[in-house]
Amino acid sequence: MKQMHTFFFLATVIALFLSCSKPSGYDNGNGTVLGTKTIDGIEWVYRKHYQTVIIGNWIAEESMMIHEKHSKASPISEELGFEQLVSVSRIATAYYNDSYEIWLRVSTDDTPSGWLFLDSGSTDTAPYNDPYYNNRWEIIDTVGFFNPLTVCRMNGDTVSAWGKAELRDKPGRGGDVTETVTSPSGQINFSVLAMCTTPVTIDDITDYWLLVSYEGKQGWIFGGETDVERGGPKYYTPMTIIESHLN
Repeated sequence: MKQMHTFFFLATVIALFLSCSKPSGYDNGNGTVLGTKTIDGIEWVYRKHYQTVIIGNWIAEESMMIHEKHSKASPISEELGFEQLVSVSRIATAYYNDSYEIWLRVSTDDTPSGWLFLDSGSTDTAPYNDPYYNNRWEIIDTVGFFNPLTVCRMNGDTVSAWGKAELRDKPGRGGDVTETVTSPSGQINFSVLAMCTTPVTIDDITDYWLLVSYEGKQGWIFGGETDVERGGPKYYTPMTIIESHLN
């Protein structure tokens, strides 16, 4: 009887651990929706987003001033300076008339807190400019037991491998190779479905494990075995999108 009680106790502990470790949405971290508000017939979605960014030389002039509201008609500061540190705490996004508009709630050491314009444009460019487009970076899984890796949703990313690529059933060299992919042209263009958020170093290359697809085949590949043929960040994550606009 004592052994039976011990078994049920251990089974309960394991079940509770697994249920607690199962990811859900943004787990109250960056990307968590804080609320919505309709202003002049346009619905704005507000999300939590904490990040510190250094203003760079390539920032657009329209993103150089802090505003009282997310409106370009309400400036409350002088232009930000290059190499100035900006702390982001929220992001506001609106979609209307086949276009989008994005603002950041920011603060600095010597300017009032307010809203900073990030980007606007037609919806066909949103996958590359809206940090949380289609719930990008939503936690969709954890992989592993003792050192679990968080897996987040990706959208709009493409990476390339050359010659031959091996896809695994889980991230890590311990994953079984389930698919070997080749291309007649030699270049294999993968769509990135998700990525582990913790970088790893393999053969002196630091990158991320990626869940990718190619012509119906799907599996995990180390990002260090891939590259991109475009400018900008290698991966479109909320953090790199904001950095690329403000740097």
